[in-house]
Amino acid sequence: MVETKTTVKTVTLESEINLFANALPYWAKSLSKKLLSSETISDDNIDTSYSYLLEDAGLRTKTARPELNIDYIGEQLTSYKMDLRLSKLHSVEGVNALVENQIIEFSPNFTVIYGVNGSGKSGYVRMLKKAFFNRTDEPIIPNVHIDSGHKSPKAEFVFVSGEADYPLTFPDKSSNAEFHQFSVFDSKSIPVHLNNKNEFEFRPAGLNFFAELTEVFRRVEEKINQDINAKNISMDYASFFDGESEIKALLSKVTANTKIDELKKHLPFSVTDKDRRKKLEEQKAQLQALKKDKEIEELEEKKKLIESLCQHIENNNKFFTTDYLNKIRSAIDDYKVKDVTSKRDGMD
Repeated sequence: MVETKTTVKTVTLESEINLFANALPYWAKSLSKKLLSSETISDDNIDTSYSYLLEDAGLRTKTARPELNIDYIGEQLTSYKMDLRLSKLHSVEGVNALVENQIIEFSPNFTVIYGVNGSGKSGYVRMLKKAFFNRTDEPIIPNVHIDSGHKSPKAEFVFVSGEADYPLTFPDKSSNAEFHQFSVFDSKSIPVHLNNKNEFEFRPAGLNFFAELTEVFRRVEEKINQDINAKNISMDYASFFDGESEIKALLSKVTANTKIDELKKHLPFSVTDKDRRKKLEEQKAQLQALKKDKEIEELEEKKKLIESLCQHIENNNKFFTTDYLNKIRSAIDDYKVKDVTSKRDGMD
């Protein structure tokens, strides 16, 4: 009797994400790799990805590309540290009127920060609340004592895990798991904890990847729309052709709905067509040298004057018909009779 073993492949969220990301087109795969590596997607990354998209669509010449292979391991397996400790806070910038280059060292047991009003205690608390989880988020206020030159809020946090300590800059590295392992509890959060219910949310680690990917896709879509709007310029192609022709008539009707196959029917341009075009261009050059255009323009003007004169003559001829002349004679005779009668009878 031979015993056989069946290997069962375990399907996890990480394996499904890897399968999904590796099946994406190269342009989307490049963005996915950065997101799954907890990197911030910059405008340059979007531009590079968009360039790959145009290459895949045949709108640009393909360039050399680095090989991409996504092997994502969930943060819950690699980033969460049981012995993580906050060791130091320094290089704070853009927070209230805090003096730069100050250092706060945190004891493994208990740390007390004290000082008079206005010494900066609340400023440090606001930075901690901005970096870590809290239920009463407070905005960081810039230095009100200066009119310009305000810096963006920034600080460097030093963490300790095992025997190694390492710095992480906020907000550049705010997506790192270390910033999600601490929470801030202060006097302003007490009423929230006492009066408001805690919102429970269960979300398997890794699902935020899809929300972030949707956002970067939106940014790529914006690039596409910008390019479309920039190239969507109305052109009067018919104006490039003299006289009347089938091609000119066709181009005057070109729209976004025009079928490309209809245009391709007129694409062939034979050697005979080239020779004929050359001769016509030579004739055009000769006529231009003779200044025939000006003569034609003058003749066209004279033609308009003659047509106007003919119209006036036709209008005047209406007054020289036999019927019209008989009416005039009758009116004159009638006038003479009445004139004699008025004089005889002494009438004015």
